[in-house]
Amino acid sequence: MDYYTVNSNFISDIHQGYTEDAKKLMEHELFDANFVGESGSSHLVAVAAARDNPKMIKALIDKGAEPKNEPDALFMAAHWGNLGNMAMLIDNGADVHLKAVALKTNNEKAKDWAEKYINSIEMNNKLNTELKEKDSYEEMMKKLGVEHKAKQEQTITRAGRTKM
Repeated sequence: MDYYTVNSNFISDIHQGYTEDAKKLMEHELFDANFVGESGSSHLVAVAAARDNPKMIKALIDKGAEPKNEPDALFMAAHWGNLGNMAMLIDNGADVHLKAVALKTNNEKAKDWAEKYINSIEMNNKLNTELKEKDSYEEMMKKLGVEHKAKQEQTITRAGRTKM
């Protein structure tokens, strides 16, 4: 397995509740306790949000994860009511006074994305429902061939010469 696969599979296993599989991935040489996935979720945030599992939080911290650098971890643990996770994060340096800066940024990105694409989705839906479907390339060529041939036939005189 490569770096990305090991670390993204860890987050996936945590979300699906496969903690034993996730623990095995933590032993892999390419496991990175500070990995941040495509969605912006780190290992610490994923574990803090998934289930109340302070032992897994502690294992991540022992592997190098820093609760003070992951304000969203404490925020997500609190949001989901994972009190054991909250206690473990606070005991290991999570700042209880820090706002969820990273999560706020992700919400702003989501809002920007929605504003950008909602209009294009509405336009696409409008085009698909209000405009008739275009002919395929093959259909257009067939029509052109027939029309072109008909026009050629019209220009030929009775004597067999083409009109100029």
